[in-house]
Amino acid sequence: MPTDREIEIFDGFMHALGTAVFAWNDMIECLGILFGGVMYPGSRVPPTAFAVWHSTNSDRIQIETLRAAARVAKRPDGNPLDPDGKIDWLCERAHNLANARNNVVHTPMTYETQDGEISEIRANQFFKHPRAKQLADKNMMDELDWLEDRATRLRDYALALSLSVQIDKHPLPDKPQLPNRGRRKSR
Repeated sequence: MPTDREIEIFDGFMHALGTAVFAWNDMIECLGILFGGVMYPGSRVPPTAFAVWHSTNSDRIQIETLRAAARVAKRPDGNPLDPDGKIDWLCERAHNLANARNNVVHTPMTYETQDGEISEIRANQFFKHPRAKQLADKNMMDELDWLEDRATRLRDYALALSLSVQIDKHPLPDKPQLPNRGRRKSR
């Protein structure tokens, strides 16, 4: 029978994992909103743009589709939509975050024990899973907190960019500060 502390550790891990995945999915949806604005800047976005966005189930392909569209998009006055590459910057950060997200979602997990009780959830290194190797020295709770925080900030930036591309001659917002690994959010 698991102890109260073991249940607390598992519940905390599962909550952090679910919250990180939710933040990732929310970010991808907001990139889709931005994609609609990039395809139809300064005008109402038709359902066609979102049909194109959802025509693939690959987040990476969606991110690269947004990047490609943003590189050639023009404002209604004919000027480049993103002359400073801010959408490209966002796509690069989202693309890089995909690997961290895939690591935590697709890595087999195990637990460490201390004094006969579960003390920590860790990536299972025993079978040499390639994604587990990438998480070998990482605290899983810190990694999940970082992933959630970073995805949330990228989501917020995508929404701010989306608003800017829909308003003709509105400048694109500044790039956000992104969290570094290794600092723990308070829960």
